[in-house]
Amino acid sequence: MPLFKSDLAKVPTDTAGRVGLDTDFFEAYKNTIKTSGSWQGIPLMYDGLSLFYNKDLIESAGVSLPKSWWDLEQSASKLTVRDANGKITVSGVAMGLVDNVDHWSDIVGLMLKQGGVNPLLTDADSEKKLQDVLT
Repeated sequence: MPLFKSDLAKVPTDTAGRVGLDTDFFEAYKNTIKTSGSWQGIPLMYDGLSLFYNKDLIESAGVSLPKSWWDLEQSASKLTVRDANGKITVSGVAMGLVDNVDHWSDIVGLMLKQGGVNPLLTDADSEKKLQDVLT
């Protein structure tokens, strides 16, 4: 939610109290949709996305934990191991494809937002970033 903060109106204090935002919702919401002491939205559901990693694999490859999607792409490339025939024996990342990941468009949308891409712009930089995310 912090990424979208500038696009959102604060939840009125009386509304936040009435629906129990501070008392009746998962702690995870407080870390994501409550910023600077104000609620930025009212949660309708929770559908967390997680990316697990193999700490030993990361450390043995001397790779730092990625902080952005672009870093993840670089790290995944360094972590991927192929055999003599080019077959992947260790995958740097496995996230699935659009046909086997529910709500894949949510993930792509977040990747675009986090990557600073405005899909409505047609300048060369935005087009390249958009293409990078989609391929």
